[in-house]
Amino acid sequence: MGITLGIVLVLAALVVVVYPFVIVQRRRANSPDPAVQRLRAARTRVYRQIEELGAELKSGEIAQEEHEAQVHELRIAAARILREMSVFESDTATEAEIEREIAAARRERASDAREADAGVSEPEVDR
Repeated sequence: MGITLGIVLVLAALVVVVYPFVIVQRRRANSPDPAVQRLRAARTRVYRQIEELGAELKSGEIAQEEHEAQVHELRIAAARILREMSVFESDTATEAEIEREIAAARRERASDAREADAGVSEPEVDR
């Protein structure tokens, strides 16, 4: 009986001593890294700026060309932010989001190149 009581007391003492360390580790694991929080905030700002540019385009405050150029730059910034976030969050959702941003930037660049090519015509020659 004495040995059982001793074992129970030792186990209880271990629980009391180890428990705070386990809780701290869980809290650290659940709380996001400050760098990740900063990147998420930056990503949100970029997305908000893209939305604002769309509203400005619809209201006529900016020209189509200016809108496209600014959105292109913001998408590149968003892709960079997402790439940085992938260092901290290695889940496939983040990687898929990065790929979507890159694809959108490439499509926009290709669209701009086609429009530039379509706008250039050979001069007419008078005969």
